[in-house]
Amino acid sequence: MTKNNQILDLIMGGVSPYRIDSADGAKTSLAYDAIYVSTAAKFTTLTDSADANMLTVSNITADTNEVEAGMILRPPQGLTIKAVTVTTSTSGVVWGLTMASPSV
Repeated sequence: MTKNNQILDLIMGGVSPYRIDSADGAKTSLAYDAIYVSTAAKFTTLTDSADANMLTVSNITADTNEVEAGMILRPPQGLTIKAVTVTTSTSGVVWGLTMASPSV
């Protein structure tokens, strides 16, 4: 798990990753800046903070289309991801990412 965190930090430039898997059920009231899929997974819910269905916008059919490992899903600029439901994943891992706050 440490290696995954280090890779995410390099990719995203200083993030706090939070593990999400199918056993977690619906995760709501979130404020993730992105989702990183480390193993192929299917989603039922992926909603941004403006209540848009990110699956529909990304042309992903809920619970049918598998999102491949290595994909990063982000909402439009200025929005966050507020709800996620992972329905399947072989080793159960996608990561909710929160970016570090910029220092002034």
